[in-house]
Amino acid sequence: MYQTINKLRMNVFKNISEKKSYSIFYILSVALFSSNWIIQFIIGPNSFKISVLLGLVLTCGIILFIPQRTDRVTTHMNKIYLLLVHIIGISFLINGIIFHVLGYIAVGAVFIVIIPILHIAISEGDQVIILKSLAHAIICSFFIFMIIAILFGPGLSEKQYSAFVRNPNTLGIFMIIVVSACVFLIYKKFYEKEKPLLPIICMSFAIAFCIFSQSRTSLLAIIGELLFLLFIMFPLYNLECKNTLTAFKKLTALILIISLSIIISTSLFYYMMTTIKKELAVAIPSLQIETVDSENKVTNAGELLNISETRFSKGIEKKDSDAFTSGRITIWNDFYND
Repeated sequence: MYQTINKLRMNVFKNISEKKSYSIFYILSVALFSSNWIIQFIIGPNSFKISVLLGLVLTCGIILFIPQRTDRVTTHMNKIYLLLVHIIGISFLINGIIFHVLGYIAVGAVFIVIIPILHIAISEGDQVIILKSLAHAIICSFFIFMIIAILFGPGLSEKQYSAFVRNPNTLGIFMIIVVSACVFLIYKKFYEKEKPLLPIICMSFAIAFCIFSQSRTSLLAIIGELLFLLFIMFPLYNLECKNTLTAFKKLTALILIISLSIIISTSLFYYMMTTIKKELAVAIPSLQIETVDSENKVTNAGELLNISETRFSKGIEKKDSDAFTSGRITIWNDFYND
């Protein structure tokens, strides 16, 4: 199957220029990373099937336009990895057929066919250009998301902030992806002796979104990504300075810069989603997206921080494991018993 798709890709690249193929790859990547929340913005929360199907189509398009390497390489798929991916795909496929969920069937097809082919195509392509294009596409998608959220989305309330996607966990998951792209670009910028101002600012605003979403799972993942950034930056500083103490000082400076940027971005985000949001609601009331929490406005930053602290520490003080996992232990016990 991959050979057939590869021949199709070669025919595509014969008929268009390299510059155009890169542009199409970038545009499709932006569309892919934006598709889930754009569909929710247009259709609403009941858009899972359409999101999955559109994502499937866009991913197939991305495979056709993956930037090519000048030299040919031979790749081999790890059999254990392939087995695990197929087990996941077959599970989705079976559940989709049993419960008549078209979205699950599409997800199954992605794991069984699309993901292995995508990974082979990427491994045989120009990986530097691919990864940079994907990272920039994610950031572009995030800027579009942020503009829509500020101009049209609901402001901050006493509940978990979910922007216009209506689900704080969906918001948190997207922020995990944004932070991972920023971590990659920060490393690349330092490696290429450039200043990573834009990715640091972008990452800080993504973290601000996640903090106000109060999604603990997403925040833990982002903390892990930040620790990973520090882990990979230290050897780079050490290699550059050839002095462990100097490398440690540079790493400390980076931690302070990122921390300060997060504090400023979080404060600015709070100001935009309260004070500026009120002005926008008066100026363009017909374009505002109202939610069930729109009337429960926060009175001040201290109140919001207290609400966030209560949620983030839920189940820890009383050592209630089910509260800490947001009821997942009960859910899995019921699933196991049934």
